[in-house]
Amino acid sequence: MQIITRKSFWIIGTAVLGLALALAGPGLTESRAEDVSFKGETVKVYVGFGPGSSNDTYLRQFAPYLQKHLPGNPTVIVDNKAGGAGIVMGNYFYNTVKPDGREVGFYAVAVMNMWLGNPNVKFDITKMPLLGGFGVNVVTLVHESTGIKTAKDLLNAKKEIYMGASSRTSPNHIGDTAILKIFGIPHKGLTGIRNSGRAFQGMRAGELTMYSVASDIYLLHKDALNRDGIYAIYQRGILEADGSVTNQTSLGLPTVDEVVRTYKPEAANSPIFKALIASLGVYAGAKPFFLPQGTDQNYVDVWSKSLAAAREDTEYVTMFEKQSGELAKWFGPEDGRKLLTAISANFADEDVMASIREISAKK
Repeated sequence: MQIITRKSFWIIGTAVLGLALALAGPGLTESRAEDVSFKGETVKVYVGFGPGSSNDTYLRQFAPYLQKHLPGNPTVIVDNKAGGAGIVMGNYFYNTVKPDGREVGFYAVAVMNMWLGNPNVKFDITKMPLLGGFGVNVVTLVHESTGIKTAKDLLNAKKEIYMGASSRTSPNHIGDTAILKIFGIPHKGLTGIRNSGRAFQGMRAGELTMYSVASDIYLLHKDALNRDGIYAIYQRGILEADGSVTNQTSLGLPTVDEVVRTYKPEAANSPIFKALIASLGVYAGAKPFFLPQGTDQNYVDVWSKSLAAAREDTEYVTMFEKQSGELAKWFGPEDGRKLLTAISANFADEDVMASIREISAKK
């Protein structure tokens, strides 16, 4: 019989432990979150739109501050993978990028396509670590030639509205079409308009008479737009993690929910109104950051903390508000998951989805 001595037991145990750690992979050997450093490295943030787009511009302005707050101050580069309103990037990131903690996906707008059940979507945001993000409040503009200057004027509007949007599946197109249907206003949708500058030109030229734009952009151009007879009539409002809708008071505008409940209360429980609210919800979680599924929790914690710190950086906030207006509220991983769950619930009703599909269908 072979006798296992204390020394041989120690040797065997050490070997087994080493083998177990090796087979378990990097997760068990990874440093604590506070010890993670990217010093001397390059990290990437992917965006699904081309250079010069609003999302690309945002990230390139934000990158130096993110670099400042990531441990080790790595070089942060923005990698553009444009196409399909964020779908190309979303699919690439979800199915190709390795979970090594050095590449992050900025899923701006792409999540809308997932919620709408776009068959080209090959990613699932519920399976990726959410790092945080922010929403976008939106205001709807109309030209005075429509006879509309306030939300109340929708009750008596008779002229056909020429409504602009990037595509028929965009939340702008869905939301604005829903409100016009609720008020029984004739309209035509003009798509392919992908930036506010082009839309403002179209409104001044009379090619468009309705367009929805991010509230921060509106506040920057409000005086010039008003001089040209272009007025904001309502805001989408800000969807909170608990599902409530709050008013961005600096706009001085009613929320679309308030408009319908005040002037068309009979429509407040209709599928078309719920489709309108669902489109509102998309904006609330429109700009989330994710790491690939399987990423070590230490890196998730580091990125979450660094992104939040960069957004709160005094120098960044001052720069952003000077150039782009009011900075949107940041949500962390916990509130973000609650928010995404609330938004997803808006799309669970088949009657709501039927209304959205009808609005977004090609005609």
